[in-house]
Amino acid sequence: MITRPKNFAFRLFRYLLLNSAFAACLWFGLVEQVQGAANIAFFCAWLVSISSLFLLHKDSVQMLKDNGVVIPLFADQLFDYCVVVFLVWHSCFVTAAAYTVHALMVAAWHRKAFNEEKVTP
Repeated sequence: MITRPKNFAFRLFRYLLLNSAFAACLWFGLVEQVQGAANIAFFCAWLVSISSLFLLHKDSVQMLKDNGVVIPLFADQLFDYCVVVFLVWHSCFVTAAAYTVHALMVAAWHRKAFNEEKVTP
């Protein structure tokens, strides 16, 4: 069962702030042609994509079980795939592919944390 996390308001605020800043950097970097914003956006996208490869570790899964989720998975996936479409629209195919891997790893992380008891060997 998905539980409401402790310090929910702070974690929701942090999630919204970080994703909004990332989206703003993408917009100003790719649409408004601000090179510094594009550099920050690409760095963050690659950092998140690479670090998400470690989400399926048992400690990370246990942390998700203990702390709960801030927003539903579908909302997080909606944001992630909007970022992927935006990156593809602006011909950033390699970064879009890496960010797609991030979105898939987050979905697998949630599935492993909350549906493990339903899986039969």
